[in-house]
Amino acid sequence: MFDQGALDAIVKAAVKDRLVDYGVVEKHRAALDKYLDAVARADTGALGGDDARLAFYVDAYNARVLRSFLAHGKKRVVDVHGFFDGDKERVAGEDMTLNELEERKIRRLGAQGIAKDARVHFVVNCASRDCPPLAPFAYTNQDIAQALEDRTRAYLTRPGECVVDEAQRRVVVVQLFEWYASDFAGEGGVRRFIAKYVPALQAKLLDEHFDLDYRPYDWSPNA
Repeated sequence: MFDQGALDAIVKAAVKDRLVDYGVVEKHRAALDKYLDAVARADTGALGGDDARLAFYVDAYNARVLRSFLAHGKKRVVDVHGFFDGDKERVAGEDMTLNELEERKIRRLGAQGIAKDARVHFVVNCASRDCPPLAPFAYTNQDIAQALEDRTRAYLTRPGECVVDEAQRRVVVVQLFEWYASDFAGEGGVRRFIAKYVPALQAKLLDEHFDLDYRPYDWSPNA
């Protein structure tokens, strides 16, 4: 089993509700570097089953974002050239960008380019305000299955996340659902997915007379 203790200690100290105290992360930079060095050398074949591998890769992604955000001067990640698709780091013996890590190991896209479990979007964090918040703990094979459910529900039910505009007859949700619509089986799947987690909006979401609109993503740092 891969030891997530170092990352767990860092995020426990740094995560404050939906935000991250990057001063705390900087104080733990040596421990973060050591953790990511271990991630680079890890043997995923020795981790166990799918839950253990998913937890490992999600933690690796979140840890890499923490370090990259600091390395790039705590700028908005969308303004940093190559933040997601240029910078490569080794993870379990493979050199990958963050996008490759997400697509090949976390979303584990099928032949049709659809994620095996769309809830994975709610356990990865991209150092931005509209990203699902970084958890104050590292994921493990024992808790990742429940965390997928808990973190998804927490994100979608937070105040102002899913909004009904009665005047315009529309439901407004975060742009993440537009970008990854295929992971939810299209717009109809997005509506059903959100309705499952936000029952109060179910009638509107499943009403064809209400449009589904997407608000612009807030890329402000989650600092």
